[in-house]
Amino acid sequence: MCILKPLSTNDFRKKNDPPLPTNDKYYQRDKDVLKYLFATMPYNTKAEEVFIKVVIIDFIYSTQLKQLIGGAGVHELVDLILSLNFDARVKKGDPALVTDIANNNGGVNLFSFASKYCALHSIYVHKKDDYSIYDSAVARLFPKYTAEYHKNDPRITQITATQVECWRQNRDYKSFNDAIGTFLDSIGIDENTYSWRRSDFDRIVWEQRNN
Repeated sequence: MCILKPLSTNDFRKKNDPPLPTNDKYYQRDKDVLKYLFATMPYNTKAEEVFIKVVIIDFIYSTQLKQLIGGAGVHELVDLILSLNFDARVKKGDPALVTDIANNNGGVNLFSFASKYCALHSIYVHKKDDYSIYDSAVARLFPKYTAEYHKNDPRITQITATQVECWRQNRDYKSFNDAIGTFLDSIGIDENTYSWRRSDFDRIVWEQRNN
C-alpha cells in the first residue's frame, strides 16, 4: 500500500529560503556537482560543453541515453540542442523547448531527459523554476497525489496515470507541466509565494520513490 506524505507549506521554499536539508549525502553531492557544472558551463553554444552536461545529467539521473540512442545518438542530441536557440528559450521558460528535445529529430522519445535538461538550466543558470521534471516516480506518484486530494475536495482535478503516459508518448510537455502547476495552485502552493515549488515537489516525490 502506498502511503503518501501529506504536502505541507513547510516542504516548499519561498524565494529567498535556503535549500531544505537532506540526510542523503549522495543526493546532496549530486546537487553540489550540478551547481558546479552549471556555474562552469552555463550556456549551450559549444559542443564540448553541451556534451559534458548531457553525459553528467544522464549519469546522475539514470536516463540511459546511451542505451536508448547509442553513442552516435548522443552526439546527434548535442547537435540538436545547439540548433534550438536553447539559452534564450530556456530563460523564457518555453515549454516547447522540452518537446523539441524530446522529439529527438523524430527518433526515440527523450521526454524524461529533456525535462531534466531544461529544468536544471532554469534552476541553476537562471534561478527560476519554470519546468517540472518528468520521471517514473513522478509518473506514478503525481496521479496518486491528485486522487488523494480529490477525495477531500472534488474541485481538484484528478489526473490518471494513463493521462500522464499519454502526455509522455505525445511529447506534450506543456500539458504535463501545466497540470502540476494547476494541482499545486489548487492546494495553496502558489508560484508567487513558493518560488521553488516545482523543484520542491520533485524532491518530495523523489524521497518517496520507493513507496
